Amino acid sequence: MSESKIVYTCRGLTKSYPLPGGGMLPVLQGLDFEVEQGELVVIQGRSGIGKSTFLHLLGLLDRPDSGEIVFEGKRVETASLGRRAAVRAARIGFVFQFFYLLPEFTALENVMIPGTISRSVISWMRYRKQGRARALELLDAVGLADRSKHRPQQLSGGERQRVAIARALFNRPAVLLCDEPTGNLDVRTSEHVQDLFARLNATTGQTMIIVTHDEGMARHAGRVVHMENGRIIS
Repeated sequence: MSESKIVYTCRGLTKSYPLPGGGMLPVLQGLDFEVEQGELVVIQGRSGIGKSTFLHLLGLLDRPDSGEIVFEGKRVETASLGRRAAVRAARIGFVFQFFYLLPEFTALENVMIPGTISRSVISWMRYRKQGRARALELLDAVGLADRSKHRPQQLSGGERQRVAIARALFNRPAVLLCDEPTGNLDVRTSEHVQDLFARLNATTGQTMIIVTHDEGMARHAGRVVHMENGRIIS
């Protein structure tokens, strides 16, 4: 891989958690990983082997006990809380199994939330009109242009997940990190969301790392890797 096109390089990541009775539970044990810009990578493995823990490290939500995380050419695992929060807000999008939409806001307003977080009040007031246009563009891209004024309780599970995907893309992140994004959906709806991820990756070149047990999602991936014993094995 060309160094200039690499989004993440992880070397020797370890992470353990304390056990209630004493001692430590090793979760990640010397994990190495690399992702190139534009890839759609699916990570699979048994429950409880550290897939979500690894995703949290990539998303700068937690720190490894040891090892390196290089994101867009810069070491980030030892960055301050403020620096990591700034990188998350500007360069990393998240999609989870549960949608985490604010019920009092419309679909359009939910999609715009990342813009309010990443900007000062004055900056957001100047950007608001442009931000609204960006949110409408994203809702159209995920097939929900006609649902922009609907609140979450007026949307189906699949529609809510598509709003969550649009929200994650609002700040044009370098990478989209997804943790079981179809795990809370029925089979038919899951297939629609899988197709959406594949289409967005193909048309926009959005880099995506998706942790999932869903074999349908794996079939859409450019690369499938497996975790075992705290390491990437393939």
